[in-house]
Amino acid sequence: MRRALIYILLVVGLMSCTSEENCMQDLKFSMKAEIYRMVFDQSIEQFVPEKYSLPISLNGLGRDSLLYDSTFTSTLNIPLQKLDSISSFVLTTTIQVDTSYVTTKDTIDFHHANSEEFISIECGCIVTNVITGVAQTTHHIDSIIVVSPEVDLQSKNNIKIYLSQR
Repeated sequence: MRRALIYILLVVGLMSCTSEENCMQDLKFSMKAEIYRMVFDQSIEQFVPEKYSLPISLNGLGRDSLLYDSTFTSTLNIPLQKLDSISSFVLTTTIQVDTSYVTTKDTIDFHHANSEEFISIECGCIVTNVITGVAQTTHHIDSIIVVSPEVDLQSKNNIKIYLSQR
């Protein structure tokens, strides 16, 4: 009886290790982005970057994907294309100017190199990305800086998006 119980537990344990659902949950990752604005620090009499939370919408361009819908945030998780070397997005920001609100749209193109890494037959491959360049419109975005070009499971922050003060 005890042997049968140990055998059943061993079989169940091995089956759970090869579950494709568990595999895919652990292997999904995305590029991390933080939103900043420049503010004047009177103590040092210089402009310094400050994380900036505001209502943001983010859509994949050429895809029917709404990643953020007027979400009040300063941090974004952005999935990059696995089968293409350019991922394009429309970033919509809403800021308050005096007593009214101004909505601005910018297009961002992330250029990246993709590489596949085989994990197992059950899990298949994961695709890691290396950001090779960024192009954007400048309606509300001032600049985008690549902090860490490797987009993988260990990524903390890959890019910083600086918004203009206009």
